[in-house]
Amino acid sequence: MSMTIFQRLIFLRPIRYGGPALAAAFFYSSKPNNQTGWTLRCGAYCAPKGPLDAKREARLECCGEDSFAVVENQFQSVVAVADGVGGWRAKGVDPSKFSRSLMRHLEAIITGTSGWFRRGESPLAFISPTTLIRQAFWRLVGGYHSGKEQPFGSSTICVACLDRSSGTLETANLGDSGFLLLRGREVILQSRAQQHRFNAPYQLTLAPDGNVSDCSHMSAPHGCAVETGDILILATDGLWDNLFEEDVTRLVAMGGEPMEMAKRLALEARRMSEKDDYQSPFSVEATRNGLNRLGGKEDDITVVVAVPQYIGEASVEK
Repeated sequence: MSMTIFQRLIFLRPIRYGGPALAAAFFYSSKPNNQTGWTLRCGAYCAPKGPLDAKREARLECCGEDSFAVVENQFQSVVAVADGVGGWRAKGVDPSKFSRSLMRHLEAIITGTSGWFRRGESPLAFISPTTLIRQAFWRLVGGYHSGKEQPFGSSTICVACLDRSSGTLETANLGDSGFLLLRGREVILQSRAQQHRFNAPYQLTLAPDGNVSDCSHMSAPHGCAVETGDILILATDGLWDNLFEEDVTRLVAMGGEPMEMAKRLALEARRMSEKDDYQSPFSVEATRNGLNRLGGKEDDITVVVAVPQYIGEASVEK
């Protein structure tokens, strides 16, 4: 099966949200910043479901209905993924617009270009992931009601924030996207899917009539201190529905740069999603819910791998 592939390596500096990008393979790297403290060295890889088509290529979309963000300021490094709910397509709504808009607003809050601050003013302190989700969502809702944008729809969201001073990682997850923090082969922290019922995840929703449902306070928060060499994986459900935890751990243990690990995970999940005789995590969960289903689950797959790193005085470029 032919497919659109997007890859990106992000190193230490704010990078724009994962919306429009090259449809072919794309590589990005940047120089280290001039601040001491904890940071995240990140790589992202997207493998949308379905074949490459001229329309998608022309519009330079890379992640299908998924999106992601990697951004940093003086207080925190932030990574996030969002998965637009595909059911809206039957109503004539492009689900990708909602997830991309959500990530764009999240990034704007961290960089100080959001309406939550005066123009050019940056946040004055660490912002928790739950607060980030709430602010990004309500900024999107505000844009809808003011007529500035029309991205109604739904999305799951997973956000991880690393405090650059203390090295504390805080996370919040709403729905069935999720994260896994590894220290070697040991799982230090992980999310659990939140669902109203099987295959019906919690999701931020803005309906055409302006009503909203599911809220940021429903997101599950977690936190712990990181160590150099830990590996954080954030991904949409396209990864978690097709790879078991031990598969993810094994693939990450093969090493490489963050982008290489993200690519390895995404492509293996893509491969397993196309198998009809595979007892996938999704089919296991379906069986638990009384459904007779075998095989992987074809879906957009977006993976962000982030490696915590401490930048000391001696490492800062003069």
